Amino acid sequence: MSFLNEFVLLLKARYPIIYISTTEEERIEYLIRYCTKKYVARTYYAWDFVEGYQGNPNDIGFASRNPLEALDLAEKLTPETAAVFVLKDYDNFFKDFSIIRKLKNLSRNLKTQPKNIIIISSELNVPDSLKEFITVLKFPLPTYSEISEELTRLTTSIQQ
Repeated sequence: MSFLNEFVLLLKARYPIIYISTTEEERIEYLIRYCTKKYVARTYYAWDFVEGYQGNPNDIGFASRNPLEALDLAEKLTPETAAVFVLKDYDNFFKDFSIIRKLKNLSRNLKTQPKNIIIISSELNVPDSLKEFITVLKFPLPTYSEISEELTRLTTSIQQ
């Protein structure tokens, strides 16, 4: 099964927390945005420690420098609000017990809601206490056809 098919299946099946290991942050973000629009119709939220949430005008800067508050946004939105929360380098906070407890609680609650938390990190770093709550995906390098498509797209845009 391709990464895209597996990822979309996990989103639709409401897997609450998905961990994607990759060094290609821009490429995976592009793919997640694409999936949220084309396959699952969910609002895309992206968070990092320095800038907080980006993308949604109502939440720009929310939870900057506060990883626990970053998880609160998933709870603050109504249960019917379909959303994907991308947390960059969030594995750095897995030593904090309050983060682990909050992720466990959210995992239980999000199973019944059209929401997913997606953790993106360059390293695979899931503590034993979270292994049963997190689904891990490895993001593969681009295939020959993906590289060819991107080159075609670039050359077409340059010629216009």
